[in-house]
Amino acid sequence: EESHFEAASATATAKGFRRRHLPRSGAAQALRSITTFTLGGAGSLSDRAADCLAELLHDAQTVKLWGCPLLTEDALRSFRKGCRYLRSVAIVTRDKTLSWTAATSGVKRHRHRRSSFHYSGSSGTESN
Repeated sequence: EESHFEAASATATAKGFRRRHLPRSGAAQALRSITTFTLGGAGSLSDRAADCLAELLHDAQTVKLWGCPLLTEDALRSFRKGCRYLRSVAIVTRDKTLSWTAATSGVKRHRHRRSSFHYSGSSGTESN
């Protein structure tokens, strides 16, 4: 069952504007006052879900999301728009890191290099 908040948020997002209203549930109100937020291993977190999360984390200053392979620059934009005191955002996906800081005001994209380990045939011991 979809809550009133989710339905209103989805409608506002679909129409291209955000409807700002105070969340009704105690949990949503508690999220509103968080200043540092870190989430890891959310493999199914989508850009749309990140947008809703950004709206709930209204007072966040630092946001770090890692292990979220589905997120794109749209999620980064959502946090920049949704969090009024934001100082930095870092999103680590499977193959890249997206980051933004208020000091530079620029988005940085860093591709992760695939590391491969080469093993030699020896056991690492010497024999005479």
